[in-house]
Parts: sequence; C-alpha cells; structure tokens
Amino acid sequence: MREFLLEDGLRDEFNYAEVASWLGELASEPVAVAVEHFLSGGILAFVNAGLTQQAIVHLVKIKNTTLLLRAAADFLAFMKSADDNYKSCCRSALCHAVQGSWEWAFGALRAAAHKNDAWARHHHIYGLIHGAKGDFATALPELERAEAEEPYPDPRRRIAEAIDLARSGAAVSA
Repeated sequence: MREFLLEDGLRDEFNYAEVASWLGELASEPVAVAVEHFLSGGILAFVNAGLTQQAIVHLVKIKNTTLLLRAAADFLAFMKSADDNYKSCCRSALCHAVQGSWEWAFGALRAAAHKNDAWARHHHIYGLIHGAKGDFATALPELERAEAEEPYPDPRRRIAEAIDLARSGAAVSA
C-alpha cells in the first residue's frame, strides 16, 4: 500500500476508476430499461431489464473499471515510448495489487519486464506482492534483484525494509 500511495498522482488516477464505477452503477437502471425497450420488439425480445442491469453493474465494478482505465493508460504510454509503457505497467500493477487482483498485477508486471527486465521497479513490486501473499521464497530473490538494480537511495531503503520483512516472514514460517 505504501508504494501505491508514494507513486506520484496514482491515487488520483485510481479515483477516476472509482468515479467511473459509481457513475456506471448510477446509470445501470436507466441504461438497462433503454436496452430492454430498444430490443423488445425484435429477435431479442427475451432481454430483461433486471438481468441487463445486473450485467452492467458487474461490468462497472471497481476492479473491472480499473482494469479498463489502466489498460487504456498502458496503451497510451505504449504509443509514447517503451520507458513510459514500463512506468505505466508498474503503476497498473500497483492499482491491481491494492485491490487483491494478483493475476492482473502479475500481467502488468510481465509487460513491464518485457520492456526492460534490468530495471528495478517491477522486481520490487513483484517481490512486494509475493510477500503480501506470504510467499517469501519467491519474494526475496525479486526484492534482492530490485535492490541490486535500484540506483536511487529512497527506493533502495524501502526495498531493504521489504527484504528485512520478507526474511522475518520466512524465518517465522519455517
């Protein structure tokens, strides 16, 4: 969570997904009624506004909205440069991780690694996620690699703290 909060402007971006989700839920009933009315005379006469509304509400849940908004951000960054795409994918991973969407976070980190596997940020986040899940055996090598690659003192300090926590966690679980 700390990495998510420290990432410049990421909380504000995450709020966009929350607002989009809220607006989607708010509009779900009128949209469902409009869809039912539009389709009621044709071959899809079986369309039910209640079922349509449930589908819309599911689609606009915060996790799904975050996925769509972050995918758009990653694509725009991809179009700009490989470095921007790397940074955007790491930001996406943090957004997915704070929601517990581990597989989406790992997918974003794989995309970042594809851009530049020698950089520290994705290794750091990958290690943090595995540590949060209690998989310290996987977390430690990632965090150690991040520490070895990280050129800046503040992130190196946070990575060192994460390494200490992962080692403590591994010792306790052993």
